[in-house]
Amino acid sequence: MAFEGDVMYFFDGAPPGANFLYFYRLDFANLGVVSFPQIIYQSTYVAIEDFTLTSQNIYFTEGRNLRRFNLNTGTLHFVGTTHSPAQFNGKLIRGIGKILACSPPTFDLGEDKISCINSPVILNVSCNDCSYLWSNGTTEQTLTANETGEYWVEVTNACSKKSDNIFILFENFPVIDLGGDKTICNNEAIELTASFSGASYEWQDGSTQSFYLAQESGTYWVNVQNSCGSYIDSINILFQVSPSIDLGEDRTVCDSEELILNAPIYSNTKYLWSTGAIEPILIINQTGTYWIEIINDCGSAQDTINIKFPITGIPRIPNVFTPNGDYRNESFEIDASLTGSSIKVFNRWGKLVFDSANYMGDWEAKEVASGIYFYTLRDHCHKEYRGAVTIIH
Repeated sequence: MAFEGDVMYFFDGAPPGANFLYFYRLDFANLGVVSFPQIIYQSTYVAIEDFTLTSQNIYFTEGRNLRRFNLNTGTLHFVGTTHSPAQFNGKLIRGIGKILACSPPTFDLGEDKISCINSPVILNVSCNDCSYLWSNGTTEQTLTANETGEYWVEVTNACSKKSDNIFILFENFPVIDLGGDKTICNNEAIELTASFSGASYEWQDGSTQSFYLAQESGTYWVNVQNSCGSYIDSINILFQVSPSIDLGEDRTVCDSEELILNAPIYSNTKYLWSTGAIEPILIINQTGTYWIEIINDCGSAQDTINIKFPITGIPRIPNVFTPNGDYRNESFEIDASLTGSSIKVFNRWGKLVFDSANYMGDWEAKEVASGIYFYTLRDHCHKEYRGAVTIIH
């Protein structure tokens, strides 16, 4: 007899010379369900002393003929003729004599794997005379895995069962987006994020976090890598402040032929002066009112300044005016270049009749009689002009 797992194979026959023999299969796992051993083969000639059991076959002798009975198919095959007793000290060799052990399935699905989307993994189990059951229900020797998850297989042969499992992670090609170029207004820093599950990172300065704190204007890039490849993205960041401008108080220039007006310099900023100039610096040499407008992505600012230069040539100062209500020549109108000068007016006896520290050319002389009057006019550079003016009411 011989054992295979929970099954015993044995034979039974009549005394020598009889002509029948039975091979039995007894399943210990089902005792009580089957009341007697199963007969798997009946010989018609008894001349046996031994038999050999392999995982799928029983070998035995009938007379001098060696037979093989296949347990799976229930078929009998002739193998060959045994030797004569004289060759083995008078003993007849009745079978193969060596009992071959039954081997359980041996296989290994390997370590857990990482693969890329669109790159399926072929799982293959090699086992002789085995049956297969995979986690998805298929019974083939191979399984094609193309989704993230755990895969298992159960392999069975005549001896026993064995199972194994493997986890396969399918990764995407890394793709990240730092966004469009940015202008940051009045902030100290901005955090750039390049998060991608299972990836490694390298920024332009060699740092390896999934984020980067940008604190100054420039170009920032990151290289994101995983087992499926790499991806690089970049972004330009401009740190900007809202513009401001102060040209200062109105000014009088007496010791120079020109004046330089300076505006603060901002990157990526537009400048426009009242003269049409577009640079942060304006050089002027004429009396006038000047303004500037500054514009960038964070806002705008404006300012105005009045500038007076020394008077060149002889300014126009009238020698007569007629404040008589006819709306012509009604006031003592001086040259515009002298506007804002100080003035004193005296009568012919030296009495002060009019005084202004910021004369705007608007004296109508209503408080005095017609006659000749004398004036002293001092401009913004302290240059004096003296003369006489006739008033006719």
